[in-house]
Amino acid sequence: MRTLSSFKRVGSNPPNEIIDREVFDQVLELDEDDEQFSKDMVDAYFDQADKTFNDMDAALCAFIATLSASAP
Repeated sequence: MRTLSSFKRVGSNPPNEIIDREVFDQVLELDEDDEQFSKDMVDAYFDQADKTFNDMDAALCAFIATLSASAP
């Protein structure tokens, strides 16, 4: 099984890379004693992103419903 630390790479980001490697390396440094720390951070990030997208979808649906209701 690969761990987050096995993906650690030093250097600058290629222009089209999705993950900011400098930030990723800093997160990995927080794992000195416990690799679970960064895993929990990543899990929380994805949970928050999922909630944000669901909230945006709900807001967009409500906006469209408002526009439809006010249309002649």
